[in-house]
Amino acid sequence: MLFRSHKLIFAFLLTARILVGGEKAQASQYKYLLTGGATLALGDALSCPEALRGHLTDSMWNQLVQLEKMFVDVYDGLCESLEKNPARVQAYLEAENPLQVSMPAPLHNLGPFHALLPLRVLRSDFIGEGVRACVAHYLGKRFVEPPAFDLLATFAGASATTPIIFVLSAGADPGSELLRFADQMRFSRKLTSVSLGQGQGPVAERMLREGMGRGLWVLLQNCHLAVSWLPKLEAMVESLGTEDVHEDFRLWLTSMPTPQFPVTTLQNSLKVTNEPPRGLRANLARSYAGIRAETMDHPTKRNEFKQLLYALCFFHGVVLERRSFGALGWNIAYDFTQGDLDVCIRQLNMFLSMYEEIPFEMLRYLAGEINYGGRVTDDWDRRSLKCILARIYGPKSMQKGFLPSENVPAAYLFPAPLAHVEYLQYIGQLPLSDSSEIFGLPANATIKSAQDEGNALLAVLLKIQPSDPGSKQGSGGDSTG
Repeated sequence: MLFRSHKLIFAFLLTARILVGGEKAQASQYKYLLTGGATLALGDALSCPEALRGHLTDSMWNQLVQLEKMFVDVYDGLCESLEKNPARVQAYLEAENPLQVSMPAPLHNLGPFHALLPLRVLRSDFIGEGVRACVAHYLGKRFVEPPAFDLLATFAGASATTPIIFVLSAGADPGSELLRFADQMRFSRKLTSVSLGQGQGPVAERMLREGMGRGLWVLLQNCHLAVSWLPKLEAMVESLGTEDVHEDFRLWLTSMPTPQFPVTTLQNSLKVTNEPPRGLRANLARSYAGIRAETMDHPTKRNEFKQLLYALCFFHGVVLERRSFGALGWNIAYDFTQGDLDVCIRQLNMFLSMYEEIPFEMLRYLAGEINYGGRVTDDWDRRSLKCILARIYGPKSMQKGFLPSENVPAAYLFPAPLAHVEYLQYIGQLPLSDSSEIFGLPANATIKSAQDEGNALLAVLLKIQPSDPGSKQGSGGDSTG
């Protein structure tokens, strides 16, 4: 089972092997990308030229000198060119997306792989994006764009004797997804579930027996919490192929990755992971994809419901994305899920029907103290959560052209009440890359987060390198890739 971060690592590892094997890159170039090259002795170190001082450090300049010397066939004239074009170097260093900045020769003509080496030196915060661009160029965009979660396609590949295992990840709630799918398939009344834990093994066993005979869907959640009962589950899954099982029976399992999970059950099952999307736009799109169009037609306050629903979904995306900033986002990484948003939406719908005036204080209390706040254990995180909620979810969010704060780009203006399909179209026009101000964080928080992501990516790639790769060294190939 590959999670999103693993998929990028695997795809780039495959890309590098193809390039080295096809002699379009050298194994030593790939190693330089992962390690940054050797550290120069004090006597060999050079000072950064006066023209670039203030833009590059001495360490960065020495790495570039070393890069040119090691791979002169690709980077010949690199340092001289940079020294003659300090303005373009500055533009590259300050650009929001350096991959789109035109650089002087020989950087202007490098292929996506060879461009990663100077990128590692000059803009380490963009290594992650550079790797994605490299994979997309050589293998195709489908290797870097995860497909939409399709429970119907997963269901079509299963059978009464083939369980479906949801491998859990932070921020994902397959239980609520399955409930919606069961309702879509008109099977909600025949779906039974239990969360495993102390003393729940016999209950799960009775549900399985009943489900196999009557053709029910059985959902066993959190299998990793019932390690001692897993051998019994393994035996029952193995018996599915020998006993008389109703053709409508389906077994759904959820579990965190654990070495105690039975191997035979894994081998005989469909494995699915439903990770939370990346980026505010993707989070909003996923939230609205799970909302039915008829749900938005509130009987008494249709426009108010639509505007506050968008504010809730926006808030949900913000609190999820703050986790990607590590300790800058939350002191503790909380597992906010789609279920938290669903409860808030139901409460919003109910209170708009019950009260003539919208009870904002009550709605914010339920969301900030119970639904989302119930997961928060750190006092400062609770304070931050409530501040974000108050800024996004309130009377001002119903005004035309509302922005959560003055620092948020105008592209994120809250729309006027729209139809369901129009909301999806509007969300599709939002920026792909989010500025950190949207999440209430300073601009350099994005840089720090991107650097951590890039360093982690390179560290994993280096860790899985064989001690003797036995790869061809090649001639370096053509620098255009």
